[in-house]
Amino acid sequence: MTRHRMRGSGVIGRLSALALLAVVLPSCGGTAGSRPSADDPAGPCKLPVADGRGDVAIGGWPRAAERLRAVGEVVATVIMVDFPDAPATMSPDAAFAKIAPSTGIFDEVSYGRFTYRLEPVMKWYRMSAPSTEYAPLTSSFDHHRAYIAEAVALADADVDFSSTESLIVLANPDADGLGEAGPAFTPISSDDGIAVDGTVLMNGATSAHDLGYWGAIWLNHEVTHTLGLPDLYAFEGGEGLPYTGEFGYMGLSSLDANAPGLLGWERWVLGWLDDDQITCLAAPPSASVPVVLTPIGTVGGPKAVVVALGPTRALVAEARTATGLDAGIRKEGVLVYTVDSSVESGFGPVRVVPADPLDPAVGHTTFFDAPRAAGESVEVEGVRVAVVSRAGDGFRLELSAG
Repeated sequence: MTRHRMRGSGVIGRLSALALLAVVLPSCGGTAGSRPSADDPAGPCKLPVADGRGDVAIGGWPRAAERLRAVGEVVATVIMVDFPDAPATMSPDAAFAKIAPSTGIFDEVSYGRFTYRLEPVMKWYRMSAPSTEYAPLTSSFDHHRAYIAEAVALADADVDFSSTESLIVLANPDADGLGEAGPAFTPISSDDGIAVDGTVLMNGATSAHDLGYWGAIWLNHEVTHTLGLPDLYAFEGGEGLPYTGEFGYMGLSSLDANAPGLLGWERWVLGWLDDDQITCLAAPPSASVPVVLTPIGTVGGPKAVVVALGPTRALVAEARTATGLDAGIRKEGVLVYTVDSSVESGFGPVRVVPADPLDPAVGHTTFFDAPRAAGESVEVEGVRVAVVSRAGDGFRLELSAG
């Protein structure tokens, strides 16, 4: 049985989502820049943050200033904790090995633009209470923050946190009492961060027992929350992946997923794709527009076509092939999806256009056939996307009025 992430991979700060509707987000941090200028060719396609949540969003111009830098080298301190009821029996080296491959995943999906450097402290720090008293880590922001603050205090005598930009609290992987949800730490105000050694820790993640089955890509999922991106799986309902299926690790964070590489939109928001790699149409086309796309999993070349559908909505098409993280993809082709930056994390800010709305074998949409191959087409909100042919390792397509 395929597992999907449980709700709670990020725990929102003290302000409620309703209160956040009245908050004006500050100027951009990270690399995505401020609101686009009128003469920016890609400007009409750059959706603003508009969901009112405050910590993570699918919009990104500007990105929230509190979130982690997405370009360059980021130093991540890793501290390891165990518990009176679950003392670690594995070595710190063995525990660290469970997350170490995440750095290579970031290198691949960012095309080498984001270097996430893990600096582990190779010792176990004993927490004051049994693991069950900290579970679930997702129960509230204050509960999660207190857990992190205790771990930081335990390690502070050994660790200089002054250069730490990202914090990973790696719990004993065998501590099943800690629960099955290891969330990100993404406060929306420095008042809610953790002050230590002259800095304020604002971005991090804490593992739980679920690390045992997610593996290293757990860290990529949670740290990508600290970069500002939302969950693509569903917070409600019995079907966990009704919006994007197994495309992108912000939905199903598993290396065994159909195509776990991040979506092109997500990479653009983070500054891992340049504007000149995006074909932006300010409105649905009235005449045929030819586009050539190279696979999202390869470096360089045109990566996506984006059609603005409104102030917070866009249609995106990108090429997905059996490359890198997506080596196991069941069908190569052009993936088409909509983005709505007014929709919160966990409620469908991205929705892949399926080829078959229902897979009778499982009783719900799987999206395995969603990429359109040469000769196939799809119409979405007045836009027709037709895949004309293969073009080397990519695809040639035409956009027109539907």
